[in-house]
Amino acid sequence: MCSSMPVAKVPHELELKLELASGPLPTRARIGQALGADFAEPDRVEQVESLYFDTPEGRLRDHGVSFRLRRNGKRVLQTIKCIDASDLFERGEWETDIARGEPDWKAAQRTDVGPLLTKRVRRAMKPLFTTRIRRTIYLLSTARAKIELALDSGSILANGRSEPVQALELEL
Repeated sequence: MCSSMPVAKVPHELELKLELASGPLPTRARIGQALGADFAEPDRVEQVESLYFDTPEGRLRDHGVSFRLRRNGKRVLQTIKCIDASDLFERGEWETDIARGEPDWKAAQRTDVGPLLTKRVRRAMKPLFTTRIRRTIYLLSTARAKIELALDSGSILANGRSEPVQALELEL
């Protein structure tokens, strides 16, 4: 697990992600009303495709780690996230802009997860699944916080199969 990783000043995020039932996504007005928040900026819509990696036996997953490459337009972002089972909302996160659609192992080695990514593990890592998501981002402002709310609608693709997915994510 991530708690067994070396301790350092870890960049982190605080988020809550909820799976939504299929059907129409909540509207902007409904979201603002439900959260008692005002919108800080206009909405932003993005088309993102993410490719998730692990070893066939799930070595990264077993350590609470996710490793993905996300394409958003021309930008490719490598993201490594590490969650400790004792903290469901806060996790370490390392992001690196990369030039190609392949993992940047040097950048990955500079994270707290680097010791897990031995040569053997890196050779065994393969793309496991892809997500194709239409993400609508709302920036909300309350008296106490600024919150990014993302509504995702799309699909997860693996082994020639596809599964629809809808989610709502709140991030401080």
